[in-house]
Amino acid sequence: MDIFFDSHAFGIELLRNNYIDHVTHTVVNPAPGALFTHITPGNGSGVVKYGLSQDATDGDFGSAADVNDDGWVDIFMRKRDENDFFLNQGGTFMNGADLAQADNGNKGGNGLWDLDNFGNHESKNHIQG
Repeated sequence: MDIFFDSHAFGIELLRNNYIDHVTHTVVNPAPGALFTHITPGNGSGVVKYGLSQDATDGDFGSAADVNDDGWVDIFMRKRDENDFFLNQGGTFMNGADLAQADNGNKGGNGLWDLDNFGNHESKNHIQG
């Protein structure tokens, strides 16, 4: 498993798991200190790594799921002044949409699931004021 997290006033940070060699698809099993590589270094306006902007006003919570059922995990991360939804195109992301403005004064969470059990995925925000 890889890791993604919100860098609050910046972008979405990605850490690639080094347990598997991504070229040969063999187990490497590195030491704990070398298990992950930070692959989205650098932040600021105009900085984009793997299709993810590294700049936003604020934001704090996210979810990941394969929203379009293509085998690649997509990211939904609540951000202000930046896109929130990112479609994974096989290791890089396509900026999806700015769904609404996050406000750091309102904490909450989000989730992605198939609301009506029809095989398509829905998203939901829960914000507390």
